[in-house]
This record gives sequence, structure tokens and C-alpha cells, in this order.
Amino acid sequence: MTDRQYTQAELEPIVENIRRQASLGITPSDAARQLHELIGDPARVRAGLAEYLRRVGAIRWLREPPTLEEPGLPTWYPGPCESDDCNWPALRRVLVDVGWEPEDLLSLDRASDSILSRLPPPGLSEFHTRGLVLGHVQSGKTANYSAVIAKAADMNYRLFIVLSGVHEGLRRQTQSRLEDQICRQHPEDWVSLTSSANDFARRTAPRADFFLTDHHDHRVLLVVKKNQARLRGLIGWLRSARPNVLAACPILVIDDEADQASVNASSGPDGRTRINDLIIGLIQAAPKVAYVGYTATPFANLLVDVSNPEDLYPRDFIVDLPRPAAYFGPERVFGRERLTQEEGEAIDGLDMIRRIPGDEVALVKPPGRNRADWDPTLAPSLEMALAYFILAAAARRARGHDDFSSMLVHTSMYTDVHRSTIDLVVAWRADLSVALETDRETVLGRLRRHWEEETERVPAADASETATSFDDLVPHITPIMAALELVRDDYDSQDRLDYEGEPHPIIVVGGNTLSRGLTLKGLIVSYFVRTASAYDTLLQMGRWFGYRQGYADLPRVWMTDELAGYFHDLATVEHEIREDIKLYEIERATPREFAVRIRTHPALSITARAKMQHAIECFASYSGRRPQMTIYRHRDAAWLGANRRAAWDLLERSLAETGSLESPANAALIRGVGVDSILHFIEAYRFHERAEELRPSLLAGYIRDQAALGSLVRWNVAVIGRAARDGDRVLEIGPGISMPLLNRAALRDRTDEVDADLGAVMSRADLAIDLAMPSAEVAGLPAATLISRRSNELPDVGLLLLYPIDRVSPPVRRGNARTGVRVQLDAVDDVLGVAFVFPRASNLTPQRYMSANLESVEREELELPEADDDEADQEAPV
Repeated sequence: MTDRQYTQAELEPIVENIRRQASLGITPSDAARQLHELIGDPARVRAGLAEYLRRVGAIRWLREPPTLEEPGLPTWYPGPCESDDCNWPALRRVLVDVGWEPEDLLSLDRASDSILSRLPPPGLSEFHTRGLVLGHVQSGKTANYSAVIAKAADMNYRLFIVLSGVHEGLRRQTQSRLEDQICRQHPEDWVSLTSSANDFARRTAPRADFFLTDHHDHRVLLVVKKNQARLRGLIGWLRSARPNVLAACPILVIDDEADQASVNASSGPDGRTRINDLIIGLIQAAPKVAYVGYTATPFANLLVDVSNPEDLYPRDFIVDLPRPAAYFGPERVFGRERLTQEEGEAIDGLDMIRRIPGDEVALVKPPGRNRADWDPTLAPSLEMALAYFILAAAARRARGHDDFSSMLVHTSMYTDVHRSTIDLVVAWRADLSVALETDRETVLGRLRRHWEEETERVPAADASETATSFDDLVPHITPIMAALELVRDDYDSQDRLDYEGEPHPIIVVGGNTLSRGLTLKGLIVSYFVRTASAYDTLLQMGRWFGYRQGYADLPRVWMTDELAGYFHDLATVEHEIREDIKLYEIERATPREFAVRIRTHPALSITARAKMQHAIECFASYSGRRPQMTIYRHRDAAWLGANRRAAWDLLERSLAETGSLESPANAALIRGVGVDSILHFIEAYRFHERAEELRPSLLAGYIRDQAALGSLVRWNVAVIGRAARDGDRVLEIGPGISMPLLNRAALRDRTDEVDADLGAVMSRADLAIDLAMPSAEVAGLPAATLISRRSNELPDVGLLLLYPIDRVSPPVRRGNARTGVRVQLDAVDDVLGVAFVFPRASNLTPQRYMSANLESVEREELELPEADDDEADQEAPV
């Protein structure tokens, strides 16, 4: 006799009961057995258990967000329950009220479900979980961990500790947000031992035993800076509780900005920095602690020593949060390298970067550390940035935005520089106010030209916004000037950036207190000349990322060409890491296996050297990678000719060796080429010295080592062309192999009289040129899936791709891509592009190389402590 079909209403009480029992550490089957004994309806209980398991599985195998996890994690969380939960439904209502779109709420719901499902059930007797969540700078990480906290509170986690950076401003902001969005929604269920005014202090905290016992039905929140005194007091407070009290108190630790201060940066192999040691002590202070780090720059976290079980490496799970559709991130501002041609011109970024000439840097920032003889001057670029801010703030008012507008001036870590800079801005405001009264038409004429130049460079339509004419914003200029607030925010200032009262425009000058986590509302303009010795430090200083609904065309960033290049490169590395996570998820890799891949990333000389102590000898592994050369000496005929000859020789040798030539669509393919021919090509081809991933010594060394293990002994070589059209120029690239030349225009901002950067030469379909897959199937698959298919079908075979590129290559506008990003290549000869596709290696054979020497870069990573805290030695060894 088959069980009858039950309605959701009939099954929901069963599912809810199993869910509650699972949170107490009882297995679903045991919970179902107890229910069977209680209600005596075995068929309904079986159906309810099946529905519970279906929901649990649906969450654990969500395609988004991409996740790596250690096998054996408990599967217990079936998602929120409207009738049984209170904190998540309340938070969701708050987010709806502040304007969250349904699709964004759904993404948040799914991502927080996925994270909570990888935490242990709070009813287990003991656990010490370590996980990492990768967000995007200013993208809503706080909203995500707020959702995780709310859902964990609904599932009987009791104590929530949020480690909120190292600066009080960020801690206050986080405390206020969590109180407003969670605690105050159900004040009868929550108690907080910290407040916006006060960080945790053991001397004023109630006794842990009494407090945790008296509040056993409450959820407890603490938002604490990563500060020695605070953490030491918190650990002592927890340890003062009796073991049975702590055993009944499952703890969730959220480490916001987990790459800052948390990572061990001790110079000695056995040393440990104080904050790192204290966070580990916090995790070990109670029997049931789940630790989840949140960061947008995970480089240091993924270089933590995997072999040390006590350290903070995310051994249990790594979750990559999806980038929200409306997010205004590094790619949108700075662009990045295109990994395939299909990624389109949007990867080149909007034209929002404004150059600070090298000779103006010394006007706004003292050279080196000698500031005694430095006399600040209002640089022309800073004056332009200030004027544009007034115009952009006025444009927002003209568009009906009743909100704060902000400008950030970040030139140095030194407070005396901040004081001098704010004085310059004060004088500028006074002069402009007077000029608007005494010579208004002249000033407005100058501002009109400035506005029209900017709106021509970034048309509102390119950012899906509605254009604002100068005449529309003129009535708002004087009110904006009258309401303008100037703030200096640093450890030595009595001022603090505080978005209270009626919305108004703010210009803030500061340093490190503004560089991590803190949200600047309505940030439109950034003037940025800070230097740092690590890319991740620079990325976190970029407060201009986030959401810009209604004014996505207005943001501008003034910086040097060098800094803009750093941000462009880092956006590329960050994207590659996220692509790797997707690939590893497809192949069911664990976080420990992912660590090996990150450690051998050829571009990862981008975090503080002390944080790379376990990877300071850098290695390059090409396992699963697809490096392509995108930069060429387009005006060097001898260089270009040498590469054409290298390709001809390779094809001639390959045909003589194999005797076979296939002709897939718009391409030529030779299978089974021996490794010696590939190595000969690598020796003959002239790789550009700036193509870091394509250093001939690294390529050849890796291929030889793999060949010694029986892999990469055979290669497939393909020449990539396109469908021929009337009038096309055709190039004979090898004996009997002729192809219509490809069009690859150059990136305007990364091309000069010597070098041309093409952004990408490879198309996604090229990854499958030698696979038995129809083109229609290839078109629908992401690159990560194609790489995985290659590793399965051709596990030990490499692929070498050759691209004959037309010397003219004019820019071609695709769809709604913005104009002016690309320029005509105008090479002196046709260009021979190259790319490699490597299978996943069963035995990694990384090649040692020397990383970039960053010791000569002026370091500005630490700021003096805030007046009421001992933060100066946060990175000093124990």
C-alpha cells in the first residue's frame, strides 16, 4: 500500500518539529522516530521527513552562491519558517521598508541560508567551525551577516560576537545597524552588552555566570573592536563562566574585515601577532563556537597556514557571495582584463577616472616622511574635483534625491597633512562663495564648461540614468554651498563623520579611519593619492564602491595613473579567484585543496609580506589555468616578425610530426603534437615582459615537470580564425594554413606608442575547440564548466592557441558598450597572439619565482591609535 499525498499544510508541523529537534543536535531520523511514537501517523511522518530532507538538500546544493566545503559537515538547516521564526521575518520587513528589491532580498535569503546550513546545529555538544565569506567592497556584507545572525538566533544560537574592524567609527556604525535592524525589532528577546557609545569593557560588564544564566532565553549581542584590551577582557569574561553555563551557550563569531588584524603577521615561524592570538583564544574559550570571517579582499586569509588546525584558515567552508546587479564595483570603475572576448566592452569600465599629474602629487602630499618643510597648495586637480562635487551634489538635488552627498579626500595617513588639507578646502569654499556673489556669471560659465565636459565623457545613458542639464542644476548650487559641511576625521580630530540630521553635502578629509568598512553615504567624488605596499590595502581604501541608484553616472575618482593601474590589475586577480572558486565547486574541491591553488597564483604578491610568511617564496602553477598574452609591441616590426616565424615553425614541425590537420569551424587543428615542439615554440616566441603569467622560464619549467610525470606529453595546437567575408585580408600562418585575420582593437587607456593592450584575445568557445561538443552546447556553458570538461575528456593534454590579428583592427561598438574605450590598433605588421589552456594537474609541480620587491614602496598601512584605545601594537608579535 502506497502512502497518500499530503498537502504542505499537513506536512508543515512535521517539518517544523524536525527542524527544532535538529537545532538541538538530534538527527532527523531520530526526530521522526520520536514524532511517530508521539502522534502515531507513520505515513505522514515519513512524508514530513522526506520534505524536510528535500529542503535541506535544496539549500546545500544551491548553485548560488558558489561554495567550497569540507566533506562531512552536518546537513540540518531546511530554511526559515514563517510560523516559528521571528528575527529573520522582522529583518526582511526592515529591508523591504528601506527599499530592497525583491530579487535582492531573494539573493540575500538564499546566500544566508547557504552559510547557516554550513554552521553546526547549536545543540551539538562541541564544535569549533571556521568559515570564510567573500563579499565585494561596500557591497552589502553587513546585510548578509545580519541575515545570518537573525536566522541563527531563530535556530537557538545564543551569543553573537561581531568583531568590527579596528576603528571605533566602524564599530559604532555596525552596532547601530544591528540594533536597529535586529535587536529593536524584538527587544523582549535581545540584550546587548555593547552600545553605540561603549565598546565591551569587562570592568563594567555583569558577571558572565549570572548574566548568561539569567538571560538563558535571550539572544546576546556584542560588537567589539579588534583591540587587545577589548578582546582580552572578553575572553576573560567568557572563561569566568562555569563550564555548564558555556555548554548551554552556542556562540557565533562574525569577523568583519577578516583580513585586517586577524591574520597572523608575525615575522617568526612560530610567532603569532596579538590580535590573531586573541581571536584564536576567543574561539577556544567556549566549547561551542562557530567562526565566520567576512572580507572583500581574501588574499591574506587564503595564505594562512592550512596545516595548523588552530589558525584561522577557513577549513570548513568558503562562500563567494554573488555580486548584486546594481553593485558599483572595481570592474565598473577601473575595468579589468577580459578573460575571453565574450565578456564585452563593459569590462573596460566607465570613463570615471581623472588623472592627478605627477607634479601635483607633491602639492597635496608631502614627499616621504619629511613633512617639516612641506607647504601645502591647492592643486588644480583638487580644485577641479571640489568644483565637480558641488555640481554633482546639485545634480542629485535636481533629480529629487533628498539624501547625503559625500566627497572623500584621502592623501596621507598623517594628521598634520589632514589639518593642512582641510584648511585649503575651507579657504576654497570661502573664495567660491564670494565669487558666486561678486562675479556669478563668470563662475557659472566656468562651471558650465566643467559640467558639460564631464557629461560628454560619461553620458547618463551609459549608466542607465537620466541626464541633468546645467540649467537644471544651477538653482541648487548656492543652497549646496550654504549647506556644505567640512569634516576632518582621524584619530587626532574631535570631529567624526556622522550622518545625522537633515541630509546635506559633506566633504571629509581623513586617513585610515575612513579606509575600512565605513560607509560614506552618497559618495560621489574621491580624491585619492594614498600609497600602500599591498593591493588589498589599496582596494579597501577605495570607499567609492557600493550602490549608486539614481546617480550611477555621477561618481568620479581623481588619482594617479599608477594607482589606477593597480586597481585595474587587482580587479582582474579578484575576478580570477572567484572564477577558480566556481571551477573548484564544480569539481567538488575542498577549502584545503583550494589553498594550494591560491598559494601558487602567479599574481599574488599583493598582500603584506608578513601575512605571506607561509608563501613568501612564490610559486606559479598552471594547473587548470588559461593564460593569454594581451600586450604586444605593436610598433616593433622585428618583434612581431619573430613571433610570426615562431608560429610558422611550430605549425611546420607539428604537421611533419603528426601528418594530420583538422578543420573545425573557422579554425585549423593539429592533434597530438609532441612536447618538444611546444617547448621549442616557447623558446622562440617573444613574450612581453609585462605578461607575468607567461614568463618563458615558468611555462617551460612547469611543462617539463609535468611531462616527467606523464602529463602534457602531447598537445593540441589550434589556429583561430573567423568566418570569411568579402574583402577580408587572409594570412598564411603556416604551410597550407590560411586564416582571415581577427579584429582586436586596443584599449585606449592602456596603449601607448610602444605597447598595445588588447584586453583579451581568447574567446570562450576556443576552450572547446578540440572537444567533442557541438557549438550550440559550448555557447551555453561558462568557462569554468568548459575547463572542467577539458580536464575530464583530455586530462593530460595541453592546448596551444594561435591568433592571427589584423594590424589595423579598428574599434567596433557592440550593443550599448560605451564609445572611446578602444582605439585602432595600427600595428606596423600583423600580430600573432597566443594563449595556453592547461588541464587540471593530478600532481602539482609549481615553479619558484621571485615576487615583486615591495620594500621600496612607501608604507602607509598603520595609523596612530585612537585616543581611548591601545591599537598601536595591534600587529606586534606576542
